Amino acid sequence: MGEGARTYLFENLKIKQVSIFDFDELYKRIFSWFEVMGYDFHEKKYEKHEAPGNTNLKIFWEAEKTVDGYTKYVIEINFFVVGISKVEIEKDGLKIKTNKADMEIRMSCYHIRDIDDKMKKVVGEAGRKIYEKFIAKRRLEDNEVALYQEVNLLIDEIKSFVSMHVF
Repeated sequence: MGEGARTYLFENLKIKQVSIFDFDELYKRIFSWFEVMGYDFHEKKYEKHEAPGNTNLKIFWEAEKTVDGYTKYVIEINFFVVGISKVEIEKDGLKIKTNKADMEIRMSCYHIRDIDDKMKKVVGEAGRKIYEKFIAKRRLEDNEVALYQEVNLLIDEIKSFVSMHVF
C-alpha cells in the first residue's frame, strides 16, 4: 500500500552542541513541544551503550500530524549523544546536577500528500497531479508554509534551550 507523495522541506539538518546541558530536560521539552503542537509522536528506536564514566545514546523519533484528509506533516529527529556524563556545577552559589556531552541532532521534515494514495486509487497518478496543480494548489502551498513555520519553531526551541543551558 502506498503512503502518498512525499515532499521534503529538508533532510538531515544538523544541530551540534558540545557542552554542559541537561539532556533529560531537552528530551522532555521536545516531547512536550510535539504534544502542544498536536503531533502524534513515537520513538522508533532507543539505543544506550554504557561505558565506564559515560554513556552513548542513539534515539530516533518520528512525529506526524494529519492536517486534513489529504495532507500529513512528518518530522523525524535523530539524537546522537556521545560521552554523556553526569557533572555537578556551581552557578550563583548553587550546586546543580546536569550533563556534559557531545550531541548531534539530525532532523528531516516532509509532508505527505494524498495520504495512503486514496485519490490516486480513484483517479490515477495523472488525476492526482491535475488536482494538486489546479484545484488544491493554494491549499497545498499554504500547508507547506505552515509546516516550514512549525519546524522552524522547533529548531528555535532546541537551539535556545541548548544555548540557554550552557554554563
